[in-house]
Amino acid sequence: MHGVGIHPQLTFDCPELILSPVPLRTPAHGAFTIEGHGFDMLRLKYRVLSDSYPSKVPLRIHFPRGDVLSLARPRLPVHIVFESAT
Repeated sequence: MHGVGIHPQLTFDCPELILSPVPLRTPAHGAFTIEGHGFDMLRLKYRVLSDSYPSKVPLRIHFPRGDVLSLARPRLPVHIVFESAT
């Protein structure tokens, strides 16, 4: 018998997400999928890094099918919305 193990990792279906330029107060939408490899269960968390206060970054991140990767649900879609008022 022979087996091969893998290191747990996350993969994304796109290398980067570029949102369309839009007028002020108009939301720009984007989406991607996260896939977990080697995890039984993993709750996804995120934080927005910026030069200003996090509350001033008009970025919303939504996990429409929940934020837990598991053996039963190895892929999760992620929706991103950016809307600038200034």
